[in-house]
Amino acid sequence: MVAIAVKDWVEEHYKLSTKDVNSPSYHNERMQKSVVKSLAAGVAGAALTNPFDVIRNEQFKNHLGMRMTIQHLWNDMGWRFLGRGIGKNMIAVAMPIGCTIFLTDLFIQYTEEWAASSSAATATNTSTTQKVG
Repeated sequence: MVAIAVKDWVEEHYKLSTKDVNSPSYHNERMQKSVVKSLAAGVAGAALTNPFDVIRNEQFKNHLGMRMTIQHLWNDMGWRFLGRGIGKNMIAVAMPIGCTIFLTDLFIQYTEEWAASSSAATATNTSTTQKVG
């Protein structure tokens, strides 16, 4: 949920400098926006949910309730428990989220380009047929 909220926020606030689909830089800018959006969503999703992962893993390890687990973590580490294992979480969570968002954008862009080129080809064939006939 965090990753999707960040993805949507970046999508809304990251403006492309050109809106012209035929511009040579349009496709590169769109790809760059997709990379930024994917990275931001993956990192934010992993970082903001990391404390919950730490608590859950500690609960499995110690078989304690949530309150006792948090108290145990707080007594042992203080605020540092919130960032415990963040590096591993970036690999386990941020990479799959980022890749999923990026590949989804890539497939959407490819599909849109394919549909546009198909409709342009159909329009060209129709106008050629009308001129001949």
